[in-house]
Amino acid sequence: LEICRESGLPAIINIHDVLLAQQFTDRIIGLRAGQVVYDGSPQGLSHEVLTQIYGEEDWAAMQQAAAEEVEDAKQVANQASGQSASEAANQGNRYESVKAVELV
Repeated sequence: LEICRESGLPAIINIHDVLLAQQFTDRIIGLRAGQVVYDGSPQGLSHEVLTQIYGEEDWAAMQQAAAEEVEDAKQVANQASGQSASEAANQGNRYESVKAVELV
């Protein structure tokens, strides 16, 4: 995606991980039974739209679980480097993690 952005080229990708798609895309097109039910920004992808695309899920709980897994990954990374979370924060260290959650 970065190469496409730098070159001004569009990229069409198929991602069923909504949280991952929201992090890395500028536009999301959601399909249900071959019909477009959403075409817009990642920020506009509401729980209602996600339910319309994928069916009933507890989207808030799924997003909370993903956020908790990111925090867990940060703690593991800090422990592996021998730093506490506060030490890492004080030194400006940032640990990022992407957790893939299959939604379909």
